[in-house]
Amino acid sequence: MLNKILIVDDESAFRSGFSRALNKVCNFNGVIKTAANGNEAIKEITNCRYDVCFLDVNLPDIDGLDVMKEIKKLSPHTRVIIMTASVLDNAMKSDIDRDAYMFLPKPIELDMVKALMSGEMEAVSGAPLSKNFNTIDKLNEEKREHIRMSCSKFVTYSISIFYDWQFRSDNTAEIINISHGGVGLITSFPVTTGNVITFTEGFPEKKGIVRWSTKNTPKYRAGIKFI
Repeated sequence: MLNKILIVDDESAFRSGFSRALNKVCNFNGVIKTAANGNEAIKEITNCRYDVCFLDVNLPDIDGLDVMKEIKKLSPHTRVIIMTASVLDNAMKSDIDRDAYMFLPKPIELDMVKALMSGEMEAVSGAPLSKNFNTIDKLNEEKREHIRMSCSKFVTYSISIFYDWQFRSDNTAEIINISHGGVGLITSFPVTTGNVITFTEGFPEKKGIVRWSTKNTPKYRAGIKFI
């Protein structure tokens, strides 16, 4: 059973959004701590026993793969899950294959994390990295239940922010693709993974959950799944 999780990423929006998503979407009720860089992560691992560490490769002070190696020395039982949107070379793949529990590409798919948390992907652990990549690709294909088509329209939406109980209404977004299952959009509001939004114009009475979000300065691009 998982009790303590550490999230290591230099983007504060990702740390807070992913933490909320683990609680709200993945139904994790244990302790979640975060670290903004490699040194903070090593300090946390030294002082506390973590079951899982979600670790980004690109950190501002220490390379994430070097942090992974240090974690394995300090806490061999901690399952390190590497996250990145970067292209991995063969040497990086070899390091991840040897020391990581699993690899997850960014943007993070919450359904995959939920499956992992519930033990449904246990068979992936210990498998060669190539099989990890193939498993993720297969799951991505299976999850594409609806073909998205290009779209260009503007909508308004409201959003409830869990961590400070804010309610923001009359936000505007540009829809860039659409399907029966969800939409891709661009907005100036800093939406993060796990946010629940309600479309008030354009898709009246529709609600959705932010499954991934990336910052395209000065705006944010996000994938929304209708709920």
